[in-house]
Amino acid sequence: MDDKILTLLQKNMGNVEEKMRNHQVQLKQKEYFLLLAGETGSGKSSLVNLILGEELLPYSVLSTTSTICELKYGRKRKIVAHFKDKDPETGLATKVLSLVENPEESASEQGYLQQISPFVHVKSDREKGSIYKKIELFWPHQLLERGVVIIDSPGIGESEIMDEIVTQYLPQAFAFIYVINSANAGGVQKDRLEKLLEEVRKVTLEGQGEFSPKCALFVCNKWDQVPEKEIKEVKNHVVMKLTKYWPGLVPKSQIIHMSSKNASTAQNHGIITEEFSALMSGMRSMVLKSIEARLEIHWKWLDYFLSRMIYQAKAFVMNASRDQDKVVEKMALILLRLYVIEKQQTEVMADLHNYLKDRVDGAMQKLSEYLKSDDVRARFTSWTLDEVPKAESSWEVTKSNIAKALGSRLREIIEHWEEDNQVFSHARESLLQHFQERYNFVEGQLRNLQGAVTNDDLNLPESDPSTESFSTAEKIVIGVTSPIWVPLTLVALVIGAQWLA
Repeated sequence: MDDKILTLLQKNMGNVEEKMRNHQVQLKQKEYFLLLAGETGSGKSSLVNLILGEELLPYSVLSTTSTICELKYGRKRKIVAHFKDKDPETGLATKVLSLVENPEESASEQGYLQQISPFVHVKSDREKGSIYKKIELFWPHQLLERGVVIIDSPGIGESEIMDEIVTQYLPQAFAFIYVINSANAGGVQKDRLEKLLEEVRKVTLEGQGEFSPKCALFVCNKWDQVPEKEIKEVKNHVVMKLTKYWPGLVPKSQIIHMSSKNASTAQNHGIITEEFSALMSGMRSMVLKSIEARLEIHWKWLDYFLSRMIYQAKAFVMNASRDQDKVVEKMALILLRLYVIEKQQTEVMADLHNYLKDRVDGAMQKLSEYLKSDDVRARFTSWTLDEVPKAESSWEVTKSNIAKALGSRLREIIEHWEEDNQVFSHARESLLQHFQERYNFVEGQLRNLQGAVTNDDLNLPESDPSTESFSTAEKIVIGVTSPIWVPLTLVALVIGAQWLA
């Protein structure tokens, strides 16, 4: 590729050679990371045990004691523990432990659960979490043999440290299962699901990966604890919440209602429940969709890369064949227009920031006034015996449950207020509409200016604000990358034409 064309492409797209190598590596990747996320206590580990048909992962009451666990295929059962620092005994970064095969055949041997538990479960939060960064568990299973790697993650929204660990896996994950605690008033905790969705958006914006809405499965676990007379109402509630917070959701194929406890009991008797069968079918479908989505990401990037390369080459050739006086004259016009657009852009950004601040301040003022009301005070201080957390065996667990109960109550109060008043929803819609109006004006000018580079007409088109409606994702991506790169590319194209003359 011509060095000048490559330089211009890199101004637009970054280091294209490095990105091309990354795409090649990803295409050759044979492992498919399936991230298992959800609230603490939703039964994520129980679900993994059910899928693999073996009691492997223990249940931890305290979210801060969780250790992320990667389940991979291996003919021999073993654990590879990765230390945060080093093994205090050997000084090595990892520790390998071969699991005793068929422990049930010997009364003196520990079961698989007992052998694995010390690595993924910490007895007290006084130990400041686990000494392990992650645990790799190698296990002979048909699903894992096909390249699927199951990531059993800590609970979302309980600890910032744990959330950070979970989000590190998002760029690698081809899909994920979000487990919902159906016994907890429908289970869809808005702040936690939104937090995960926000991290997914960040990963997409930073170019580390891209999720298809179809590559997610929502499992409403502990369904056996939902009273029969409330099943329909809870189902509708879950669908309404998930549809709102997960755009593109197909409820019929992406929401599974089940009890991992009942399914496990049935499995022990050689019975596959209808719900468990639906889960496995959903996982198979998700794997196929994710493979298609991964290929689509690569060809979209390649298509964009080729289209930019054609545009740059066309601009070079056309400007090189033009009269140089006209090229210089056009360059002067483009530079002048760029100066005007850049000035307008600064004004637009300042206007958007002020508009955002006004809407946020207004919404927060209304929320603050509501939280000080007698109604909130009464709801926050009134508890039934069933709602009060029970005293546990240790103060750490009891304190953790109290904090969760208080946080849950406050969250419910705010969510109900927002559902009734739609204050933040209206503020968001108003901001998006204002953004689109102001942004489309500048974007329309830039598009016209970019087209002028390859046009024979010396006169540059006047500003023609685009009426095209951008998706939220497009707005965010364009807002993050900033249109400043477009003027730089345009200037380079016109100046570059003189190099070829």
